[in-house]
Amino acid sequence: MHTATNYYLFSLAISDLLLLLTGVPQEVYLLWFRYPYPFDNNVCVLQGFAAETSANATVLTITAFTVERYVAICKPFRSHTTSKLSRAVRYILAIWMIAMCLAVPQVSSNEKVKV
Repeated sequence: MHTATNYYLFSLAISDLLLLLTGVPQEVYLLWFRYPYPFDNNVCVLQGFAAETSANATVLTITAFTVERYVAICKPFRSHTTSKLSRAVRYILAIWMIAMCLAVPQVSSNEKVKV
């Protein structure tokens, strides 16, 4: 992990793994046993927050990775100054913070529906 590209790919792998671990088991269970909903409302909120955060982080990470590659290809002399590991780490941390902030409205709009 000595390049900025590897850091972006690692962040992308973490976001996909988060979505896989938090979303798939619950969805598979709900395919087999629909009613009654066995999980607490907090589990539903947490699963929604994790899914929304990881989806946002995936999109933002791919965007940052693409911009970094664009600069490396189209402006090679500039890429040596802008593609530093510390900058990539700061961008990745900012991406995850933005992804969490963008997931808050979805979580706050979650309400319990009685059938």
